[in-house]
Amino acid sequence: MKRIVVILFIVLFYSGIHSLYGAEIRGTVKDIYNQPLSAVPIKLQPNGSATLSDREGKFLLPVPPELRKRALMLQATHNRYHPQELKISPDRKISVLNILMIPKEHIKEEISVTALNRQEQIIDVPMAESSLSDLDIKEQMPENVAGTLTQVPGIHFIGKGGFSITPSIRGLARRRVLILVDGVRLSSDRRVGVSASFVPPNMIRRIEVVRSSSSVLYGSDAIGGVVQLFTAPQTMPTTPQNNFHLNMNTNDQRLATGLSLQKKSDSHFVSAGFNFLQAGNYSSPIHEIPHSGYTYYSGTLNIGYFNEERDVTIGYMGGFGRDIGKPERGGTLRDYSLVPEESEQILRFNWIEKTFLNNGQLNLLIFVNPSHYNLEKISDSELSRQQAVTDVTNMGLKAGVHKSLNADLSYRVGLEWFSRQNLRIENTDTVEGRMNTTIPLSSGLRNDVGLFATLDYSGWKGFDIIGGVRYSHFNLQADTQGVYLEKSSFAPSAFLGVTHKLGSSASLFIDIGRAFRLPSLSESFYTGITGRKYVVGNPGLLPESSVNVDTGLKLFSDSMFLGLYGFSYSIKDMIERYRDDAGIYTYDNVAKGRIIGIESEFQLFPFQGLELFGHLSLFKGRTIETEAPLNDIPAARVFLGAKLFAGKFWAEANYLHAFSKKDPGPAEVCNRNYDLVNLKGGYYFSANFFLFARISNLFDTLYYANPDPDIPEAPGIQISAGLHFYF
Repeated sequence: MKRIVVILFIVLFYSGIHSLYGAEIRGTVKDIYNQPLSAVPIKLQPNGSATLSDREGKFLLPVPPELRKRALMLQATHNRYHPQELKISPDRKISVLNILMIPKEHIKEEISVTALNRQEQIIDVPMAESSLSDLDIKEQMPENVAGTLTQVPGIHFIGKGGFSITPSIRGLARRRVLILVDGVRLSSDRRVGVSASFVPPNMIRRIEVVRSSSSVLYGSDAIGGVVQLFTAPQTMPTTPQNNFHLNMNTNDQRLATGLSLQKKSDSHFVSAGFNFLQAGNYSSPIHEIPHSGYTYYSGTLNIGYFNEERDVTIGYMGGFGRDIGKPERGGTLRDYSLVPEESEQILRFNWIEKTFLNNGQLNLLIFVNPSHYNLEKISDSELSRQQAVTDVTNMGLKAGVHKSLNADLSYRVGLEWFSRQNLRIENTDTVEGRMNTTIPLSSGLRNDVGLFATLDYSGWKGFDIIGGVRYSHFNLQADTQGVYLEKSSFAPSAFLGVTHKLGSSASLFIDIGRAFRLPSLSESFYTGITGRKYVVGNPGLLPESSVNVDTGLKLFSDSMFLGLYGFSYSIKDMIERYRDDAGIYTYDNVAKGRIIGIESEFQLFPFQGLELFGHLSLFKGRTIETEAPLNDIPAARVFLGAKLFAGKFWAEANYLHAFSKKDPGPAEVCNRNYDLVNLKGGYYFSANFFLFARISNLFDTLYYANPDPDIPEAPGIQISAGLHFYF
């Protein structure tokens, strides 16, 4: 009897409470990056009851019974976001709402982790740096990684066009720009260097670009700077995000689609993704460019364990390309180059021990990266076919300890090993059915071993000083058709950067560094077929070494960012590329080359809902002895843009003027100036569903993107549309 009375009392009590409050309104507050927002005030009108969202963006508001059948207004307010109001009609059922908060100002990203392997405000970093969020990337609907960087100051592109183009930073390219994927160093024996096209843009969470001498921090191949792509979560995600995307382009009938799935459980995290990309030939303003289409499949898998003591991640990323066109100026349907198959796979293991050596941090990265590249040059008119097949396995290890001795002083020491093993390039010539196979390079091996240390001190009021040293040993060896060749060298390097803060929103910086680059295996030892015609390697090439000086001013506020930069790079034994009248390429050292330049960038919000942005660059590259122009130095450029925000809708117009190139390098030709106008826009239906649209080259301008003599005309007008759905 007592039990029945107790149960009856509980039922009556619950019913009374439920009648008292009538209903509950539950929901989640997120931003347009699909991240939960905490401490956002949520108010219910007309009674004025209020609450705050929690760490996961969730909130709960009871509805009094007298308001249960009335139309109510739910208000979310925050000083950094546009206020949101939702009309609701609660009943006895629980209402679940998703509130999307749109930033008043999309100001430049403040946090950097690439440069110093730690979090750092951009205003404190003694170098020029840019960051792109996943939403910045999605809004551009880029074709490949290079397409994500088109609006970054100081970035230009080299290559013949098509799918596989390579970024250049401040006129330094061809293995002088280091590309990292989740910390893994990429390397290639393509003549233009690494393209990273196997990484689908929609799987990139963040991109960071350092335009400075970074070899002390990263070793060889970073004279011009570093581009780092982040695809895997760096910490345990607050809310796992499954997503689907679909992008289409009218010019080349491009279709890009993919799916990403994530699962979180206590300290464990699993994510997997797949991406499919296919395009036909693109069209310039005057004709279709033959053999410029491609097909690419990409996939990722990450398994992570995160807790207060350590983070452990095992990750895989792979890309498989088929029938990737390599379009040429004046190319025909019968005579062309093609990559019938290409594959790139990365398997990595990361371990971060957060309490190493009394609250220091140990970072360990181990990776293996097998690569396959098959190039064909076909001439139906001459009944000939040439083929070059490249196979290699890259692997590496990086271990470093980062420790703060006090609030003002920290250090980092470490060891890095990078190796290219079993490089083999096979050439096959087939003329009228007769086949001849040669192996111009086999058993190729490169080993880089480096010890490094950096020290960061901020105890001197208003100053932040970082310095570092690295000592590396290199070894190259290969079999070139029965002749064994080997070369080795040692390379010390050093870096010193000083930032002087002028109050809380301005800083001056200067950095000076000695960087280096070892000739690649193919530059030194490979003579054979290339995507252009033929290349002759030079075993006598010397390593490059440079003295780089950067200086700049950064101004920062809640509604404005301004950066002014100047630099001078002096490169001893600079490896230059030469092209003869027959189209054959060779390499040789220049006693010394010098590149000087200035850059500026700005982003400001003159009033709520309007963003103005832009950048300009002016570079000059010459040899010291003869004042002869260097390759890959881009013409001056001015880029301006405006972006309008109206609630959940945004629209952007931007304009690029590229000046004419009148001083081509020894493997280039003159290039005329051109103007491009692009339009973009989008609508955020919710934190889970976005639509984007873009019109590129609005006035169908005919132009060549760089002074490469083999590059075809760039695409004409393109209309793209895309959607992203989180679930």
